[in-house]
Amino acid sequence: MRMIASRTEDAWHGLRQPGAYEWWYFDALSEDREYGLVAIWFCGIPFSPDYNAHFEAYERGRALPPDPCDYAAFSFALYHRGRPIAYALVEYDTFTASTTRPMVSAGRNLLTYDPATATYHLNVDVDLTEVTTPIPVAIGRRLTGTFSFRNLNENWLSPSWWLPAGG
Repeated sequence: MRMIASRTEDAWHGLRQPGAYEWWYFDALSEDREYGLVAIWFCGIPFSPDYNAHFEAYERGRALPPDPCDYAAFSFALYHRGRPIAYALVEYDTFTASTTRPMVSAGRNLLTYDPATATYHLNVDVDLTEVTTPIPVAIGRRLTGTFSFRNLNENWLSPSWWLPAGG
């Protein structure tokens, strides 16, 4: 496993070999810290029973190699004061990502980055009748939203920002 936290490498690495997976993890807090969200895009979701079954059949010589992009997913969680108020994990057969810049989508859920304004844009559109793991209050509803985020601390990748003093 390789973890990347750099805008210069924040692009799809084109992993297409059978069994491969890559995901984009984005979390944010509102300025007043009342609301938080976590959005994750998966290419080759390792939790998918279908992807795992296809990979096992391929390893046994019973199937063609699975393409991770055929097993995409999007996970979204919204929190208010630290308590979850919406959650969805939906598998999709549509996936796109850029190999040169931050841009990824699964289904109708899109994350892009605008370097001119140093702003991330997030579009969420999840039909909660499609969800794999719904929360009871959200079943049968549609979760949509458009968000824009700017990093208030441009040095967030610097170890001095997240390590304790002297650490």
